[in-house]
Amino acid sequence: MSRRWGTRARALAVTGAALAAMLLTGCTDLAEAETGATAPPTVMASPDPVAPIAISAAEREQCGIDPTASRLAAALATTDISAENSALALPQDMATPEQAQDQATRWAKLSDADRLYQLCLNDHQGNFGTATSADTCDSLLTDDALASLAQVNLRPKPFELQSWDYDVLGTIDRTGIVCTWRNSGDVMLVVGKAPLDPAAWTTTRTSLLADGFVPEQLGTVEFFNGPDGDDESYPARGVIYDDGVLFYLSNGDSYTDLAAFANR
Repeated sequence: MSRRWGTRARALAVTGAALAAMLLTGCTDLAEAETGATAPPTVMASPDPVAPIAISAAEREQCGIDPTASRLAAALATTDISAENSALALPQDMATPEQAQDQATRWAKLSDADRLYQLCLNDHQGNFGTATSADTCDSLLTDDALASLAQVNLRPKPFELQSWDYDVLGTIDRTGIVCTWRNSGDVMLVVGKAPLDPAAWTTTRTSLLADGFVPEQLGTVEFFNGPDGDDESYPARGVIYDDGVLFYLSNGDSYTDLAAFANR
C-alpha cells in the first residue's frame, strides 16, 4: 500500500514541472519531462502538391459542340454575374497549397458536363495561357494609330462600362480586354478584343441581329454596326468577328488601326 501511494505521490510531485515541459515540447513520456530531455518538435505535413488542371485538344473541340457550346455562348452573351456564367478558379492559381487543395476538391465534385463547361469557360477567358491573355492596349493598335492618338491628345484611360454600352462590350470586357483613349472632354476611342470560337459566334451573331445590329462590309471585313440610341455620340459602334476573335470598335471606320487588320 505505502509503496503504491509513494509512487503516485512521486508522480504528482513532478506533474507541475513536467506539465510545462510536456506542453512546450510535446513530450508524452513522463521520464523525459522529469529528466529535462526534449523530444523533437512536431512537424505538420504539408499538403501534397496539386496537379494543375488543363484542357486537352479533344476537350477543346467539345467546347464547340452542343450542349456545351450553347451553354458557353449563353454565359458569354449575358452581363449577369452568377456562378453559372463565371469561371471556376483553377487550383494552380490559388495563393496557398491549402487553397489549391480546396479548389481541387471543388473541381473533383463537378459532374462530367459541368467540368467540361468550366474547362471551356476558363479556356475562353485565357486562363490556360492563350495568346489573347497577353494582349495589352498598345498591342491592339498599330504604331501609326497610337502616334495619331497622341497627336490629338487622346490618352489611355481605364475602361469603365457605361449604362449605354452594348451587352456584347460587357462580355468582351469580362473575357478579353477593352481599352479607352480619350481627352479631357468627351472625345474617345474604345476598342476591345476577346476569344470566341465559331460555334459561340453563331449564337452571338444571331443575338446581335435580334438586338438591331446591321452587318456592313468594310473593306475585307464584316462590321456589325450597333443600333443608335437616343443620344448617339458615336453612331458607328459595333463588332467584327475574325478567325476566332471578337473585336469591338467605337468607330468602325477605324478598323485598319487595329494591329490585326493592319494589312487587310
